[in-house]
Amino acid sequence: MKRITFTNTSAQKIYDDYLKRVERTISILAPADQLEIMMEINSHIYEATRGAQAQNEIELLIDALEKLGAPEEVLQPLVANKKVLQATRSFKPRHIIQALYLNVNNGIGFIVFSIIYLLIVVLGLLIPLKLIFPDRTGLFIRNDHFFWLRVRY
Repeated sequence: MKRITFTNTSAQKIYDDYLKRVERTISILAPADQLEIMMEINSHIYEATRGAQAQNEIELLIDALEKLGAPEEVLQPLVANKKVLQATRSFKPRHIIQALYLNVNNGIGFIVFSIIYLLIVVLGLLIPLKLIFPDRTGLFIRNDHFFWLRVRY
């Protein structure tokens, strides 16, 4: 990614500081995701400050950065979402733990959805089995006790 160069040294320092904060915020992600986010933010800054004169650079840059917001706050949901996608692709315990940590607020929702998906799969298997083997599949009651009847062929 090519960084923007400003003629005003103060504007350059502000820009570099903002990008360092962004890099720190997204450092947990895969390099491809980091590059994508950095390029997107750099593009927004470039569009906002394009064609600015040296005396207006600082004002336009600060305006653009205020509209983008603090990277620690703005990028947190994006980083958490990308980490979940990475964890689902890699199935590495480290990525899964990081994704769960970043999604503490969404963690309960993920647990609920995983239980729902598990029930969908189990019921999706039990329904055809019950239709094919009605007397050999399911949970039954005998002598006021529940028991599980194993499928025997």
